[in-house]
Amino acid sequence: ENIDRDFVASSLVKHESNVEYLPGISDKATEELNNLGNITAGEASRMLAILKRIYSTVVLDCSFHFWPVSGYIARRSHIVILVSTAEDLAGVRNAASLTEVLMQCGVTRDRLLPVVNKVTRGGVLSPDDVAKAAGWENYYTVPLDTANCVAAFNEGQPLLMRSPSSPAAAAITRLAEEVFKRGRSIAGKGVTGV
Repeated sequence: ENIDRDFVASSLVKHESNVEYLPGISDKATEELNNLGNITAGEASRMLAILKRIYSTVVLDCSFHFWPVSGYIARRSHIVILVSTAEDLAGVRNAASLTEVLMQCGVTRDRLLPVVNKVTRGGVLSPDDVAKAAGWENYYTVPLDTANCVAAFNEGQPLLMRSPSSPAAAAITRLAEEVFKRGRSIAGKGVTGV
């Protein structure tokens, strides 16, 4: 009931890169985390509608621990990025299960954009192993780039601003271009979403 344009605008922080974001944790983190389970699909719908009126592109980092609201958000999204790593079998099983659940909820395969993150040469599992196990036909990879990613995080800078030519930044740029291209294509088909 209290969610309106002014509330949303006052909650966002503008980074020096001109990206506006909602900070993940505040000084009331415990209270906020306890209230996350109380968010309804109706409240999520109102928030998404406001964000869509303000911004041409909305990116949500949404945990699927908050089902069914996260399922509602996925159904409303033009693109759902599924991220897994090739580090362990549990993560691969989770990616396969989540892919199946999303498709059962009505998220079509053309709206799924799988990503294998932290890719290294000679790892236990290859990106192809992850994709095959998860049922992904096409996927993107982001290489493990610990030094650049940790430095950017510690300095509070987006990786693409701090180390734009790093391997991970190049992969993230390609991923962003695909999200934009595919999102525009899906929106052009009249599919409503974020």
